[in-house]
Amino acid sequence: MSELAKRLDDLWEIDESEREKGIKLLNKIFSNILSNPHDQKFRDLNFSKIRQKLEKCKPAFYMLYCAGFGQSPDGSRLQWQNTTVTMKLLQAANTGLQGKISGVDVDMGEEYGSVVMPSEQHGSNHQKKEKRKQEKLMQQQQPM
Repeated sequence: MSELAKRLDDLWEIDESEREKGIKLLNKIFSNILSNPHDQKFRDLNFSKIRQKLEKCKPAFYMLYCAGFGQSPDGSRLQWQNTTVTMKLLQAANTGLQGKISGVDVDMGEEYGSVVMPSEQHGSNHQKKEKRKQEKLMQQQQPM
C-alpha cells in the first residue's frame, strides 16, 4: 500500500467533522496550486498555522507531504516546489482525495492516483483468479 493510500484510509478513520475540516483545507490548498502553480503565495504555507488547523486531522496534514510539500530549512514554512515530480505527486494526491470523496477506489499501483471504477476493479480480480485456476489445471494435466 502506498503512503498516499494509507493516509487516505487513515483520513476516513477519524471523526467525520474533523475529517471534513481537513478535506476542505486540502481541497483549497490543492486547487489553488493546481490553478496557479507559479504563484508563490499558494505554494508557501505557515507550518504552525497549518499544523494547528489540522491538529485533530493528522492524516490530512501528512497528505501534504505526500503531495510534495516539504519543510523549509528553518522549519517555519511548508513549501511546495513546482517541478515535474512534485506536480505528479500533487495531482495524484488530489485525484486520490477526490476519488475517496466520491466513493471510488483509487489504484495506487504503477500509475498511482488513477481512479478505478469498482466494477473494473472487481472484474480485474476475477479475471486474475480465473487465469490462476486455468494455469493450475494446465499444470495438473501435463504428463510428468
